[in-house]
Amino acid sequence: MSKKNAVLLSLNHDMEEIEELANTAGYDIIYVMTQKRQRPDPNTFLGRGKVKELKSLQEERPVEAIILNGEAKPSHHYNLESQFKVVCIDRVRLILDIFSTRANSREARLQVEKARLRYETPLLKEWIHNAKSGEHPGFMGGGEYAIDVYYDLVKSRIKAIDDELAEIRRDSGTRRKHRVRGGFSVVSLAGYTNAGKSSLMRALTGEDVLIEDRMFSTLSTTTRRMRGSKSVLITDTIGFLRDLPHFMIESFRTTIEEIFNSDLVLLVVDSGDDLEHIEERLSTSKNILTPQVVSNDIIIIFNKIDKLLNKNVKVFLEEMAHRHFPDSPIVFVSARSGEGMDQLISVIGEQFRRTLSLTVTLPNDAPSHSIISYIFEMTDVISINYGDSIQMDILLHEKDLTAISEKVVQVKGTIKGTKEGAPEKDVPSEM
Repeated sequence: MSKKNAVLLSLNHDMEEIEELANTAGYDIIYVMTQKRQRPDPNTFLGRGKVKELKSLQEERPVEAIILNGEAKPSHHYNLESQFKVVCIDRVRLILDIFSTRANSREARLQVEKARLRYETPLLKEWIHNAKSGEHPGFMGGGEYAIDVYYDLVKSRIKAIDDELAEIRRDSGTRRKHRVRGGFSVVSLAGYTNAGKSSLMRALTGEDVLIEDRMFSTLSTTTRRMRGSKSVLITDTIGFLRDLPHFMIESFRTTIEEIFNSDLVLLVVDSGDDLEHIEERLSTSKNILTPQVVSNDIIIIFNKIDKLLNKNVKVFLEEMAHRHFPDSPIVFVSARSGEGMDQLISVIGEQFRRTLSLTVTLPNDAPSHSIISYIFEMTDVISINYGDSIQMDILLHEKDLTAISEKVVQVKGTIKGTKEGAPEKDVPSEM
């Protein structure tokens, strides 16, 4: 698909992200205009002189879009589109356009649609306030009457999407409960977009997942079982971005909740980025994850270490990570070459190591026999002895104690146990 020519307007020289977003969304930036200012001009983003200069450039080299490096106000959209007769696109709109092409699941499509409607609503209000007869070059090209009708439709559609997403959240909550009862631990991959989360998921699970070297290749959550483990599930999630408006975060709440409800979060960072970007992305990740996720439930993973030319930079990366996540383990890996993956799997395993030692006594009858296989699946069985009763010595995760105890109570058995290094004590077998 051929790309559309665009001009980029920026208030600073930090344009790496916006250029990547524009490229991903299908725009070819043929020239850039910058103006150093603390805040955008309230009417046209850049000042009057720069706008005049842009008009001259537009006559010489026409473009199909004006891209703004930042979040534009409705007045910016309205005034620039009215003057230049081309669509005006800010950073948020670029992200939404990319999301629209990446949304494959019903949940992702709904979240993208809601975010787009929330984004367009203030623009509609501006157009209703200012519009006169005549065509508008942007998305509101149908005239004032059509806009009024559309505005009413937007409000009712957002309500319908909220209802459907609430139903999806209930279904997700039910699946989450089944996982807990089934003894599964959920590990979420999180981090800045394009850090290599999907590649890491393939390395951890050994299963094929979508891997693309482009922004936002993953919008919906994808879950697979970790290789070498019968009870750990790995979930890939949407990539983080800095300075997203609240409505964007709220629209994708269903996806983000998967991270917050995980037993462990693997925060993936591209170690090949420059230190300033890594610092910024660690800060962004901290703001998103905390306080919902505590530091010792997060493992910091510096990925792509095979691309590091200076291995001594690891010291600076560790110091940087500990400033933001003081209690988090740090692991250096390359998901592509496999370097460090055994250590990472070991660290994950240590987080879920079964430390609760129990002795389960069951009546030697048919009902008890029906749950023995369940205990084998949920725990490490050290020994099992059959006599007038069945006695099992097992190791398990503390989080699985409730589920095991419920099964034992059902068959009128008893349960006692100790945690590693602690004296033996009675463990309640009735919850």
